[in-house]
This record gives sequence, structure tokens and C-alpha cells, in this order.
Amino acid sequence: MKYCPKCGKEVEDGDRFCRNCGYDFETLNKDEGATYEVKETKTRHIPASVEYRNIAICIILSIVTCGIYGLYWQYRLTEDCNALYPNDYQTSGGMAVVLTIVTCGIYGFYWAYQMGKKVSKEDSTSSILYVLLYLFIGIVCYALLQSEVNKLARK
Repeated sequence: MKYCPKCGKEVEDGDRFCRNCGYDFETLNKDEGATYEVKETKTRHIPASVEYRNIAICIILSIVTCGIYGLYWQYRLTEDCNALYPNDYQTSGGMAVVLTIVTCGIYGFYWAYQMGKKVSKEDSTSSILYVLLYLFIGIVCYALLQSEVNKLARK
């Protein structure tokens, strides 16, 4: 996979310019002698769109807004996980929120399971933990997911 060294977006082979920010890859290769290719390693390329979020503030905002901020939080968690794990199951954040609302929260169980699988690659059984937490205290599920995303996010 190739990523733009300036904005972090994935780039197709043969592109001269980044489609997101316009960075010129020819300049990178000529001037700096470097490459924008990222080889498969244990270190992960963190996209620029993934931000660190304060969990306590997210919880307080979710409570104060009677859950409305929780929907935005679900949207952001989905988008961040999709950016961090691009090869896994992908549902857009907006679609996840809409499906959760339309199904009166039932889709949220599936969402929690899929997000749990994404963030806990080493332990496949811990995704069930996210479903159980979503069942009893959904905001704790969000907090644990955010904690995992924060470990990889840019501060």
C-alpha cells in the first residue's frame, strides 16, 4: 500500500499527485531520494484523520445531550476504525448511526461486535465483551473502543 507522506491518505499506484492534498510524489522521489511506499510491517501507518478524544468529555457530553452526542461518537468511532483498519469489514459512520436508529438499537449489537473484532485482532473472543457491554451499558462500550483508538491516534 502507498500513502501520501503529507496527508496520510492511501494513494493508487502510478499516481503523480495525491488526490486529497495535491502533493507531488515526483518531487519527493527526486529531491529527497525517499519513497512514499509503506511496506507491511508491525508498525501501522496512522491516517491524519484519526484524532485523540478525551473519553471523560465524550461521556459527559453524551449524558448531558441525552445520547445525541453518543450518536456522533458512534459515527466518529466507526470512521476512525475504518481509517485504522482499512482491510476489515467497512460500514460508514453515517450508515452505522442510521441503521442503529432505524432498528431501535439492534444494529448496535452487530456494530459493537464488528468494532470489537477490529480493535482486538489478537483476541477474537474479546469482541463478545463489546457486545455484552453494549447490551448493559453502551457508553462503556464506546469508552473502551475509544481507548483502543486513542492508543493509535495522533495526539
